[in-house]
Amino acid sequence: MHWAIIFFNILNMIVRWLGVLLVLTSPSFAKESHDQLCECKPFTNAKNLDECYAFEKKREEKCHSKCFSIASNASDGSGVLSCLSHLMNHVLDVRLLNLKKTDPSQFQKEMKIQALFKKSVQNFVEHYSTVCEGSICGDNCYSNIKESFYGFRIKQAVAINDSKLKISTVKSEKANQYHQYFLEFVESLCQMPKVVWDGGSKPNQCQENAIGEIDHIIARYMILPENEGDVCAQLPNAPTK
Repeated sequence: MHWAIIFFNILNMIVRWLGVLLVLTSPSFAKESHDQLCECKPFTNAKNLDECYAFEKKREEKCHSKCFSIASNASDGSGVLSCLSHLMNHVLDVRLLNLKKTDPSQFQKEMKIQALFKKSVQNFVEHYSTVCEGSICGDNCYSNIKESFYGFRIKQAVAINDSKLKISTVKSEKANQYHQYFLEFVESLCQMPKVVWDGGSKPNQCQENAIGEIDHIIARYMILPENEGDVCAQLPNAPTK
């Protein structure tokens, strides 16, 4: 009888610890209510990019609908885009809030970089809207564009926080007529202090390669053979006048 009680207590303790472990390792959206899932309320607790997309997938499966964001205007609405917007701000704040206390001047500079980024994305989306007509592309494509750029910026911010910022050498010459909207952002990004860069120094040809990264994203929304069948590929593959 004595051993049975001990065994029961040990088993009960294991069950409790498994419950705690499940809570700690569950996605942030695991406790979200049915209302938050199915009424398109913004999800603001994601810890990483994967959780934003997993939350939206769960919403679609459970509610048989998708939350679209009216991304052609200033609001990021709900759904994946809202989640990415909140996550982007959260990751950037890791560094910015510390700078606000320790280096107010650099804090202002990096706040300006983020403002330039959001302005660049918005201006590009507005240009895209001039060639995107009707419901074939519409708000879903505006959201897709912002999702692409917000995801890009989140990865940048994570690297900055870890002092591992790199600029890849990936390029897409086909998109160079559209990257004009991002030139100020790229110039400011490449003036970030040495402490944020991988290896402790800014890479060679920083601006040229950073524009190449932007071009690579823009190319997804251009009328190109590799994008055939994608309704969001609406930008003409010809120089703007």
